[in-house]
Amino acid sequence: MKPRKLRRRFAAASSLGAAVTAAALMLGVGLAAPASAAITIPAFPTFGAYPSWLPANDQVSNVNHAEGSDTTLFVMQSISDLYSQAGIFPFSCQLVTTGAAQDQQCLTPANNSGNNPNNSQSDTADNFAGTEELQGVNNVGSGNGQNELCGVIQSPVATTVDYSRSSKPPGVTGCALQGFGYAKDGVTAVDFQAMDPQLYGTPTGYNTNGPYISYDYTSGSTISTPFPSTGIGDVADGWLPGDPFTCGFNGNAACSGTQVSDVTSNATAGSGLSRASSTVYRLWCQHGSSTTGLSQIMDWGNLSNLGPNLEVLGVSLNGTTTASLGTNNENFPSTVASGDAITGPDIPAGTTITGVTAGTASTPGTLTLSQAAGTGTDTVHITTTAALPQGEGMPIGIPVRIIGVNGGSGTASTWNNFAKSAIGSGNCTSAPSNGVGGNFNENAASGANPQTSQGPTGNLEIALENDANQVGDFANADWGPTDPADQAVDIVTSLYYMGNGAYLSNPNASVANLEVNSGLVPAGDPSSFTESQLTANGVTSTIVTERNNSFPAARTLWNVIRTDTVRASVGGFMDWMCDGGSTGVSINGSTINPMVSKGTDHIDGGNFDTDLTNIINGQFDYSRLTDTTGELPATSQVTGNGVTNPNGLCEATQAIASGGITTSSATVTLSGAVPSTIQVGWPVYVPAGYSIKIPNGTTVSSISGSTITLSATPVSSTGSSAPPTLYFPGHPPVLAVHDPNS
Repeated sequence: MKPRKLRRRFAAASSLGAAVTAAALMLGVGLAAPASAAITIPAFPTFGAYPSWLPANDQVSNVNHAEGSDTTLFVMQSISDLYSQAGIFPFSCQLVTTGAAQDQQCLTPANNSGNNPNNSQSDTADNFAGTEELQGVNNVGSGNGQNELCGVIQSPVATTVDYSRSSKPPGVTGCALQGFGYAKDGVTAVDFQAMDPQLYGTPTGYNTNGPYISYDYTSGSTISTPFPSTGIGDVADGWLPGDPFTCGFNGNAACSGTQVSDVTSNATAGSGLSRASSTVYRLWCQHGSSTTGLSQIMDWGNLSNLGPNLEVLGVSLNGTTTASLGTNNENFPSTVASGDAITGPDIPAGTTITGVTAGTASTPGTLTLSQAAGTGTDTVHITTTAALPQGEGMPIGIPVRIIGVNGGSGTASTWNNFAKSAIGSGNCTSAPSNGVGGNFNENAASGANPQTSQGPTGNLEIALENDANQVGDFANADWGPTDPADQAVDIVTSLYYMGNGAYLSNPNASVANLEVNSGLVPAGDPSSFTESQLTANGVTSTIVTERNNSFPAARTLWNVIRTDTVRASVGGFMDWMCDGGSTGVSINGSTINPMVSKGTDHIDGGNFDTDLTNIINGQFDYSRLTDTTGELPATSQVTGNGVTNPNGLCEATQAIASGGITTSSATVTLSGAVPSTIQVGWPVYVPAGYSIKIPNGTTVSSISGSTITLSATPVSSTGSSAPPTLYFPGHPPVLAVHDPNS
């Protein structure tokens, strides 16, 4: 399934030239009209008018340049290719061939002797002006693209950015931005499960770099734990020292530890959770120790060695009934209690715990045993009645490797917001400068030892978003092409995050490889490893959870314009993308139909709107939003990471002035003049969950200055605040353009 989808994706991008050539050949021999059907001559389109916004001077073949998001680069390239197909003559405008030829203007019915565009082959609804969309890559990243659009980041010479791709909301200070959300996605943490690193030898580099530090959960004191000298299994699958290296996958028995398949966060303000209960904060944001249970998670055992089969390394036995943690730790976990069974190489069978004494900064915690043990330093197993919370497990000497992600990307922003959630101070909470930066990648690894040179400053191991291949690249850079054993440990101990759509649609994006010399991987053993997606706060990233924002790292995918510079050709493209093909959709009691019905794609025979949906949903595994998508209730627009991720901003909207909507009048005052494109009769609504509701079936009855009079008076509803925005479903979002002639 995945390879087929990938082939389709790249086929769509690579076959456009062939399709155009085929179309040209087809057109060269003529397109025969149906013999028995009357020819319907399409109306010549109105230039400079909403919603198509064809340049008012009949100027054609404008080039619109976009920069920004890597997440949306490939889907926007495919959509741009689709848009280009609609601009092939004779389906689009015929150019002037004499006089003003250099202006590349469109022949009008008055001067074209009846040829295209006023004939049956014309498609006046789809790229009639032959606009060309250029998806640039000179400043990859959502924040970078927005800043380049706003002039905060300098563009290359002779480059003008007309709009930005973005996987996070518009957010550049002092710049008049408007975003159009055309799809939903999610960002998930990923690890590597079902991998046996021991196949590739003993990792001498990791042994040399150890022991590795972690922190006592209660006190924050430093713990030093040696790396397992004989190698490791798949720690994400719950492998603990002493387990078979292949436990947990390929039909083998489960590992002793807990599989790491979820990360939790302090999801919402006022939820009663503390930063200490936020695993994701302690992994990606908190740096160093804390005495309040907020220490950085640095050891895989903190995530997987939770019990009830709890493994404790470095327990000191002295031939009596007393066992202590020695210098390894201060406290046994809170779940260890009298009556628990305890086993170890120097502990007699049938021994139980009869007492637990907490440790201090100078005195290690102790256990009283039901019978005298031998002498030595043992790894013991304690059978507890309850498991520890994730993040409070006992260390096993295997460091967590956090993979950094480009801090200008929307993917990094989405995950960083999930990691910090409602936390108001501390790491990961500094505000980005005009949408870029902030203290992302606080714990990103750099180099062979993932515990040294952590953080954003000077860290060269910052990956692109949605590209797990770079995990293998980093492993090769850390250990070289002759060390598959340490490369394998690099990969299996890595934590990364990426977009759900990229994970599902591009099998290569979720794969890391051993990059070693030929012959160093035993014959028949794998050298490529696929990530496993983790849930977030127990929720899986799916179309349903992304669209209703119940997945805490759901996100809206945007195109962003500057309202003070937007060109007609850009506005036309944005409206074309947002204009939906669904008919008979009910929103707030009104039956909504698309404002413009897209035509037939003469290259593949489909409808352009269906083709758009197939690209966004089918090829790239996002979920398309249009101007016939109703907005979410007020309480659902903000995801668990504190970011507003709406569903309805591909439809026309207008900001309501403070106090501009009440239950005492049918007149609504906007924050500015009503655009002339809004018409009497348009359906209008506000989302549910505000203190005021617009009755079902309400339409615009009159317009004057900055006020709109509704056909029905708003009424009281649930919610504590007044609605800030009016929505006009079935009408695409660019209601005005700054430059109507380009």
